[in-house]
Amino acid sequence: MLNRVKAKFDLHPERLIAVTAYGTGPLLGWLVAGCETEVIGIMS
Repeated sequence: MLNRVKAKFDLHPERLIAVTAYGTGPLLGWLVAGCETEVIGIMS
């Protein structure tokens, strides 16, 4: 994703952060049950 943004818009972050809660049981349960987005690939 960062490579695509840099190539298209010539933007790049000075630093990156990560969300450590991604992948936890309650969050994944919420995503599977109620989130209607196709952007987050949680079932792969």
